[in-house]
Amino acid sequence: MEFQREGRHFLERFAPYLLGVLAVLFVAVAWPRAWYNDDAFITFRYARHLAQGFGFVWNTVDPVRVEGSSSLAWTYLNAAAIALGLKPVWFSHALGLLSGVAGLVLVHVAARRLLGLSPWFALLAPAVLAAHRQWVIWSVSSLETRTATVLAFGALLAMAFEQRRHPPGWAQSGALFFAATLFRPEVPLLHAAAGAGFALARPRRENVVAVILSGLVHAVGLAGLTVFRLLYFGQPLPNTFYAKVGGIQLGRGLRWLVQFPLQNGGWLLGPLLLAGLFAWWLRRRQAEHPADRPEANPFLVAIGVQALAWCAWVVVEGGGGWEFRFLDFLLPGLAIAIAAAAASVGAGYGLGGAERRGHRVFTALLSIGAIAVSWWTLAVPFRKFDDVDAAEHMKRQADALLAEGRQLARVLTPEDRICIGWAGALPYVTDAWHFDPWGLNDPEIARRPFRKEGVIFHQRQATWDDVVDRKVMFCDVYNQFLYPRPYPPNRVPNPVMPWARDGILVHCIDLGRGPWPYWIFASPRPVSEIRAWAERHGLHLVYSLPLRLRPTGAAAHVLSPAPPAR
Repeated sequence: MEFQREGRHFLERFAPYLLGVLAVLFVAVAWPRAWYNDDAFITFRYARHLAQGFGFVWNTVDPVRVEGSSSLAWTYLNAAAIALGLKPVWFSHALGLLSGVAGLVLVHVAARRLLGLSPWFALLAPAVLAAHRQWVIWSVSSLETRTATVLAFGALLAMAFEQRRHPPGWAQSGALFFAATLFRPEVPLLHAAAGAGFALARPRRENVVAVILSGLVHAVGLAGLTVFRLLYFGQPLPNTFYAKVGGIQLGRGLRWLVQFPLQNGGWLLGPLLLAGLFAWWLRRRQAEHPADRPEANPFLVAIGVQALAWCAWVVVEGGGGWEFRFLDFLLPGLAIAIAAAAASVGAGYGLGGAERRGHRVFTALLSIGAIAVSWWTLAVPFRKFDDVDAAEHMKRQADALLAEGRQLARVLTPEDRICIGWAGALPYVTDAWHFDPWGLNDPEIARRPFRKEGVIFHQRQATWDDVVDRKVMFCDVYNQFLYPRPYPPNRVPNPVMPWARDGILVHCIDLGRGPWPYWIFASPRPVSEIRAWAERHGLHLVYSLPLRLRPTGAAAHVLSPAPPAR
């Protein structure tokens, strides 16, 4: 017993230092894995235009205000960074990494102060999180994901502390949830679920009042944000919401959700969570007096309700096209639940004597196993399924598009009109006028009919008539612009995109240098205009030939393969 007390005192004394070690390990593991995908450059293009004084517009020529980025706050933060002379990619990596470290601190605080776990089990939560593949890669993805998750989890902590304070006072949690909403528009669902969880766990009047006050603060912020959007953009929600949301895709969503435990150590963590719940139920059942029965912790109940609501939303929407990004909001809660389950198992099942000591050894091994499984997720590659991409593949896609964009930036200007489904890296590098055929940056296309058979979140699309109406000069109809050889239209080794039409003219321009010198595109503009443009830039028009589609029409589009890596 004396040894146990000394060990406990040691952990209590050195817990901040051990937490610091975990933070250093996290940074050491995450920073070398820093990456970006094509979508990050959508935000960076908006941010650059803001920093240059054009406003929140996609094109600087014939500008139209449209909220085509998924994160309003992330765009403005990057605009400020660009205005200060910082590179948005590195700024985003650094801010995401800091947010990841902050998340480790928050889960430790929650485990100690809200669950009352011992120092060992409180450290288990950040230890599980620190090297979990999903926590690592989305912390250094150049996207808003990690910052939004940490803000939302911080808001949940604030809400839990408000439940303990009587009277509740000013609801800081509502302000934090609103701040998280500025980074991801789905956060109100998490707030509503958390409120329902706290109200279910403690349905007393003062607790319900605290939940309502938190919701009111958030609602006031949402009202102001909606007024701003209506006045500035002319619509109450981000344009990406209209472009991506609208279909019920339960089969696809369930397959996506089931893959998470299959690829993230569910074989151990799932039984551990169930064993912890069973141990809590058994202690409650064996208590001789009602006062001795352990109550459900409101914080854990709120985490559980959040998980149920969020998983239901993800399943309805069809999951996602990227590896488990849309479960990122649940990772801090999952780490807390694992630590709580291990502590519950460690409390025993009424055992005593030597059995009790053996049980403690088993619990320690189980905790170490949970950490090992989390770290193991970094060593095992993501297993691709359906049309879901791994981070490494998305990085290669973005690198290829950046290389393609740098080559085209030598000849394209903001006045040149292009259309390409990859709306990020290439439009960012070239800064050419860009028409997005998936509607992320076009309010009209974003409201087109929803196509379940399309690639997830790219299920509304333009037609060739839209390309004509936008006076596009260079339209990508093969999911790639540059090639090593001047393939004829019906020999291009890529699928035809769904906005192509039988008989449209496909052109090939020889850029004259680089490993991918042949630019193949379709255009509604006259051949004479294409030839004149090429001659002005000292380029050679290789051919102008019609595209002949099969009687069944163009092949269904895919977002992969991307342009080959340079």
